[in-house]
Amino acid sequence: MNKALSSSKLFKDKWKSHYSKEVKLYNFNFIDGVTFLKSKLLPVFSSIGGSLLMISNSYDLKRIGPSNFKNKLLVIYNIPNYDNINYTNTSYYTKLKTKRIPENEAYMADFSEYKTIDDYFSEQVGRKKIGNINRRKKKLERCFNISYQLFYKTVIPKDTYLALMRAFKALLIEKFKSRKEFYPVTDGYFWDFYTDTIHPMIANGEASLYVVYNNKNPISLYLCYHFNSLTVGVIPVFDVNYYKFGLGSITIMNLFEALTDKGFNKFDFYKGEYGYKKDWCNKIYNYEYHLIYEKSIISSGLAAFVAAKLKLKQYLRQKGVNDFYYKTIFKLKNRKAPEPKYYQITSILDTDIANMSLKPLSLLEKTNSELKKEVYNFLYANNLHFEAIELFQLENDSYIIKNNNENQYVKLS
Repeated sequence: MNKALSSSKLFKDKWKSHYSKEVKLYNFNFIDGVTFLKSKLLPVFSSIGGSLLMISNSYDLKRIGPSNFKNKLLVIYNIPNYDNINYTNTSYYTKLKTKRIPENEAYMADFSEYKTIDDYFSEQVGRKKIGNINRRKKKLERCFNISYQLFYKTVIPKDTYLALMRAFKALLIEKFKSRKEFYPVTDGYFWDFYTDTIHPMIANGEASLYVVYNNKNPISLYLCYHFNSLTVGVIPVFDVNYYKFGLGSITIMNLFEALTDKGFNKFDFYKGEYGYKKDWCNKIYNYEYHLIYEKSIISSGLAAFVAAKLKLKQYLRQKGVNDFYYKTIFKLKNRKAPEPKYYQITSILDTDIANMSLKPLSLLEKTNSELKKEVYNFLYANNLHFEAIELFQLENDSYIIKNNNENQYVKLS
């Protein structure tokens, strides 16, 4: 298995077919593991994928000196600093210069020294928290028809796979809509690449997709890449309407169990500081940019310029400029979108129902997210199975939930 995704022939071929059909890709004789794309104007060569395609890079310096490298600069994105990169194979490397620019903080769960994943959960996550997650998991399974599946080293039927990716994208859009942020990965430019690339990667074991279903509907998905015993979790999402059930934590707990059964003992949460990552990890590290060049006036000047640019980019990210940018893009793209409706829930008497005009409604049909959330919260609070209730719509955009177990009615308005 490849040490890094960027060294995968499959990934490189797919990347080229989507992004650079007419552009030449470069490899250098003294470095293994990374393929480069040249800047249009300058002798600057950047690792393919850049920083947005969410791939970790790794490389080795070979035991030969560079050829045809004078006045050139290599820029390698997404280097985790836990990786053991060989910088000094021979004395020649005293002629090479490497600038390491810190990027985002990241988190890892390393359970390689634990006998079982349950031991890791107890010591690192905490028995109380795991107990709470298990209670919520049981409640989720009492309220819905839940099943779990890890797609790994299997050929998913194409229709099934495309349906999964459509559901994946829809949940991501809904997630970032609730946060009022634009998420560029769901843009067709990137999503088409993922859809085309992930299917064969799952088949050959370079990727996996973990799915939680309610009936046959995906409600939580986690896309991962695999390198030897390491898993990199790159895109997680769960249906925000199941928030009360702690679906995100349930997914991570189940995923860790499934991965250990497959022989993986480290989970890299990738970049981004989110509170839930700290709950599950036992190591913190940094991603870095690496600039590699042979000392000369031109290449040193290029390295200084690019380093300053990357440091400024990271400074602005830490100051929240990225968040502001994506929130602004979201507002511009959703100027005409209606404001979400929030509901209040009140009990009503069954005698009042006789005077109401009720239209039966299925939540499996396309309904607004806030309505689903309130119905699922009702199931959670009353420990009811989804099939034990009926939903009705009133003429004034209000709704009635009927609890068939107790002949109880509540109104959402």
